[in-house]
Amino acid sequence: MSAILNRQAFLDRIETSVEEHAGAQASFVVLLVGIRGLHNFNVQLGYQTVDELLGRIPGLMRQKLPKANCIERIGDTCFAAIIPNVFATNLVELALERVANAVCGPFDIGERDVLLKANTAAAIYPAHAGNAPDLLVRAESALHATKKHA
Repeated sequence: MSAILNRQAFLDRIETSVEEHAGAQASFVVLLVGIRGLHNFNVQLGYQTVDELLGRIPGLMRQKLPKANCIERIGDTCFAAIIPNVFATNLVELALERVANAVCGPFDIGERDVLLKANTAAAIYPAHAGNAPDLLVRAESALHATKKHA
């Protein structure tokens, strides 16, 4: 199984970002990606193959988010990034779209091309929350809302 950073460790990284950005004019973004619809792939391809596929996601995110200082798998199908020193928060939607397109594939798995489904969401410090727990909750709530509308 690919490495999964626990929620508390990721919260610690967000807290560090809060401390680094306190009083600064720049914001930072907590970006989440949720991969969905993997049940059929697990049955057809096997859990190990799907987990190896999920292990590629952080690298794909890094390609689209080169300024991110933290990209981690924080759950079975949830990935997170912290993007520091964001001055133009209107570009967050573009980042979400670029990441979603990258992590959906297609991926060459054996003799098949696999397309994943992804939802993305973000929370911006300090506009959406002023502390690490609230910022992560805000991002997770936004991600959950996108799943309801998918």
